[in-house]
Amino acid sequence: MSDQTPAPERAGTAQTAQQNTSMSLNPISSGPSPPKPIQQPQGYGIGRRTHKKSRTGCATCKSRKIKTYSTLTADPSLWDFWRDDVVRLGLSRDYIMRAVLAVSALHLAYHRPDRRDFYTAQGILLHQKASRSAMRCMAAGKDMDKDEAASLFLFSMLTIFFALACPRRSQPDGSFFIGESGFPDWAFLLSGCRSLSDHVLGERGMETVAAPFLVYGRKRYLASYQAILDEKAKAGPDAKESTLLAPLRQRIAAAVSDPDLLQRYTHALDQLELALVVRQNPDTPRDVLDAMVWLWMVSETLVPLLKVPTQTQEAVAIFAHYSILLKHNESHWWLQGWGTT
Repeated sequence: MSDQTPAPERAGTAQTAQQNTSMSLNPISSGPSPPKPIQQPQGYGIGRRTHKKSRTGCATCKSRKIKTYSTLTADPSLWDFWRDDVVRLGLSRDYIMRAVLAVSALHLAYHRPDRRDFYTAQGILLHQKASRSAMRCMAAGKDMDKDEAASLFLFSMLTIFFALACPRRSQPDGSFFIGESGFPDWAFLLSGCRSLSDHVLGERGMETVAAPFLVYGRKRYLASYQAILDEKAKAGPDAKESTLLAPLRQRIAAAVSDPDLLQRYTHALDQLELALVVRQNPDTPRDVLDAMVWLWMVSETLVPLLKVPTQTQEAVAIFAHYSILLKHNESHWWLQGWGTT
């Protein structure tokens, strides 16, 4: 399948284009100057045509008052970012627009069981095209400019939403975990997001369109940490440390002799306990992205160990406890089912 979307040629199109080119190059040509050709945004193929099915999907969303942007985060302060900034970015980055439409298609599939197969197929097709276009841009590596890196970072985030919402392919034993490692692919996708953020974007990310999302993620993490400090201050100096994961800590400490592995596990448990303790406080503001913050924090330390789970059973046990966070947020359509798989 071609990476570009071909457009049907009309009779005389090539000749007309040649005549227009000749007129623009001839200084003594009579008549009005032809309009300048519209420059295609980066990532678009020549002869791109509008996607009729996408327009149909948008019309359906509008008629049914389905607002996908409001389901990605619980905090309304970020809704404008998904609804306006990201969609506007999609006008110059085709992989962003197609990723947005792919997630929206799966949202339609969720609300329209009678047409679930149709919308799911359209979403998968859109995301496949978006991925091919994004891969071409990723070839620049660390040499890419900050705006392209920010766009690819947002594409990676949209891909995580898409992967979480996509129908799971059940294994013969009934498990929904996919791949040779036995773990869902979205668990590894966040590693790519963090790599883009830390090693390509860096501090330049605050100067790009991705800044609102990056600031929000940092704010959520700091809010969780502050909630822990407030809880400790309220309890007093003689209060005992949280024991939510104490049994798991003891078993891992007794079973693991490798200092590097033990350090990774301890870091993952510290971050997970931080998130779980905050969950116990009903006054603490909550957001579905809080569950992703933990995965982000351990994406380069614990997550790689899940690729060989038979050798790192302790990492599997920690990840199993992480499903508690997912279970807390199953009211979000794109996260349903992951807390129990």
